[in-house]
Amino acid sequence: MESAMFLNEMQEEVRETTRSFVDNVIRPAAEALDREERFPAEIYEEMGKLGLFGIAVPEELGGPGFDTLTYAVVMEELSRGYASVADQCGLVELISTLLVRHGTPEQQKMLPDILSMKRKVAYCITEPEAGTDVSGIRTTAVRDGDGWVLNGGKIWIHNAPVADTGFVLARTDKEAGNRGMSIFIVDLHAKGVERGPKEHKMGQRASQVGALDFSDVRLGSDALLGEMNRGFHMMMSVLDKGARRHCGTRCRYCSGRARSGCGLRRNAQAVRQAYLRVPGRAVAAGRYGQGHRGCTASGPFSGYEDRSRTGRHALMLHGQVLCG
Repeated sequence: MESAMFLNEMQEEVRETTRSFVDNVIRPAAEALDREERFPAEIYEEMGKLGLFGIAVPEELGGPGFDTLTYAVVMEELSRGYASVADQCGLVELISTLLVRHGTPEQQKMLPDILSMKRKVAYCITEPEAGTDVSGIRTTAVRDGDGWVLNGGKIWIHNAPVADTGFVLARTDKEAGNRGMSIFIVDLHAKGVERGPKEHKMGQRASQVGALDFSDVRLGSDALLGEMNRGFHMMMSVLDKGARRHCGTRCRYCSGRARSGCGLRRNAQAVRQAYLRVPGRAVAAGRYGQGHRGCTASGPFSGYEDRSRTGRHALMLHGQVLCG
């Protein structure tokens, strides 16, 4: 049978390994996990042993060194089992990508513990006054000698009730807008860090979320991740990673199917026209997130709207593949 995504042999092997784990371990536990709202540490430990966290982390840094398509395949299989488990995989991918791209050699030493789930992490952006509008964050990190003092609060943070380490976006230049934010690696067991109660959600309840409050939390000079005042752009570029690359993969997939004689062939021109619109929108949204000059995107909502539209296009086109 033809591979649905034209996967190579290695990617097929990864898919089958993940699918087997999902069928034998995740799916049988999913209902109870959602009902009990429990963090499934034992499942994540097994996933770490299988190499299902930090898919794109290079081998020399402790990861499997796979590409973005392999990551998409793993996420698809995990989501089929239980979306909360896929959430955790996605979170680790975000954090590990930040460390690979921007971490110092010393900071990158924490990668093996993150990928094995010995160190649980949180991606800390959202605030009460800054949801989709990240530029409105009020958490601050102020210089204090060689280090920093962190004050503020985050809400709806994935893993907040259980995380050991937070990657916190804070304002380091109040006058510079998006160009005045930095990322700090914060020990969430440190003095001055308080956790709010675990939130009760409508679904994906094993993906625990909650609030984090920072009151005069002292950070060393080594807590800064990457370049100072570039934190907003760093975090947005990591969020763009999967959407933009996966979009290109889907475009090639549908174009190939249109040529291969399946149902899409009858509408090959329409497929090409639909996907010609996708990269421009993805790039425009990405440029907004990266702060490019001359970008005409109206703000975060514009990027989210374009991505939602792109998702609808992909769903319609892939629906034709399934029905064709």
